[in-house]
Amino acid sequence: MGQNDQSKTLKKIPSISFIVPVYNVEECLLYRCLTSIVRSATVLPDYEIIVVDDGSSSSSSVAHVVNRMENVPIRLVRNETNQGLSTSRNTAIELSEKDYLQFVDADDYLFSDAEQQLFDVCAWTRAEVVTFRMMPVSSEVSEEKILDSIPTSQPGGIIVFEGTGADYAARHNLCAAACAYIFQKSVLKDNLRFTLDILREDEEFTTLLFLQAQHVAVTSLICYAYYQRNGSIMQNRSAEHVQRLLDDGMLTALKLSSLACRYQGVQSAMLRRKSALLACDLLFNMMQWQSVYADFKKSYLRMRDRNLFSIRLPKSTDVKHRMFHSLCSSVCGATMCWAIYRLCYFLRRRL
Repeated sequence: MGQNDQSKTLKKIPSISFIVPVYNVEECLLYRCLTSIVRSATVLPDYEIIVVDDGSSSSSSVAHVVNRMENVPIRLVRNETNQGLSTSRNTAIELSEKDYLQFVDADDYLFSDAEQQLFDVCAWTRAEVVTFRMMPVSSEVSEEKILDSIPTSQPGGIIVFEGTGADYAARHNLCAAACAYIFQKSVLKDNLRFTLDILREDEEFTTLLFLQAQHVAVTSLICYAYYQRNGSIMQNRSAEHVQRLLDDGMLTALKLSSLACRYQGVQSAMLRRKSALLACDLLFNMMQWQSVYADFKKSYLRMRDRNLFSIRLPKSTDVKHRMFHSLCSSVCGATMCWAIYRLCYFLRRRL
């Protein structure tokens, strides 16, 4: 590629706002996160990093890490009290000034080579939403070892789907995590933000993002390292937390099912499909987290009474979800699934 071609490609790359919410994250992890963004952004003509400190117990440590990022377009915003992930993200969305937005959790990081290919996809397609894959990591595994395990070339090409968000979501399972997408700020319009004070807020946001997007590009790139640690929101299994996950999950599923009645065709189909899949996932979570049958049965009956198992999954849904959905349409079937899961769990613990 000649110098002129390189210049043209560079000009086509859009500007990006990286949004990093922070709440009581270790300094070393936050520094790793911000450093990975800066390394990835070296090819960008224009970008910004917005760090939102959501009332961390040690605000000085967050400021210290941000101040270490010299000659970097970075802004630090602080909530005096902890207001939750949704509020932090919404605040940053309002403050953002670039073409595209990308969320990065403070204890996660980006793979810079793949991320730069992602920027190229944004430039080539100008898609409203571009997807990529996430890889779970732990602190015990070095970044170099992780990078060695990621294939440098992807079979079938980088872009595996282009079309509307509704077309894709009506036939494929969406990754719930908002961090799995880079998207144009304009696709949010004025009506799409994260719902406040609920858990699993990403489920609703990403579904509505695909509902509104007229041009989606799905890639096979592995760009994001998802750090799994004890005590995270999705690993907290106290009875109170499990109950809140169920309540908030049911609320989201019902909202999507109700919203489907306002649409027709593929948009209605994608919303109904997502609502049914979310109900399946919620019930499976209850099998995992509720070892007492009376607790599980109570959760199941609450979901059934709200007609969350009455929505039929389309044939395009994977066999695993369709079988599970069919079995759990009755108390007997759900009880059998719970008993099998608990038995398998017991045997795994014994071995």
